Amino acid sequence: RLIYIIIALIPAFMLKALALIFQPVFFSDIGKAETVDIITGILITLGVIFGFLFSLRLYANDFLFAAADEPDITVVNRRARVITKHRTRDFILLCFSFVGWILLTIATILPIFYTLPYIGVAFTTSVKWLNRLKQNG
Repeated sequence: RLIYIIIALIPAFMLKALALIFQPVFFSDIGKAETVDIITGILITLGVIFGFLFSLRLYANDFLFAAADEPDITVVNRRARVITKHRTRDFILLCFSFVGWILLTIATILPIFYTLPYIGVAFTTSVKWLNRLKQNG
C-alpha cells in the first residue's frame, strides 16, 4: 500500500527537485521560492490523501489472505474488492472510532499492549463480517 502513496508523491518531489536545481536561474526573488514550497506542500498533502484513499480499497487483503486455506493472491484481491465495494465509508468510520485510543496510546505509551490487539481484532471482525454478509447475500 505504501507504493500508492509513493507514486502519488512523485509530482511533488519532481517539482521540488526542479525548483532546487533551477532556483538560482528562475527563482532569484524570494517570493517565487516560497510559492514553489507552498505548491509542493499542497501536492504532497494531496498525494498522501489520494494514496490513502486508494489503498482503502485493499484493506481486507491482509485479513483474507491470512484466513485463506490455500492463499492465491489474485483470488484474495478479487474477493477483497467484492466484499469492500461501497464499504469504504464504514472502514473510515471504524478507523476514526479508534482516534481516542490512538491519542491515549501516543500520550502515555502504556495502553499500546491493549490498543493494538484491540484494533487488530476489530479490523479482523469487520472483514469477517463483510465476508459472511457477501456470502449470505
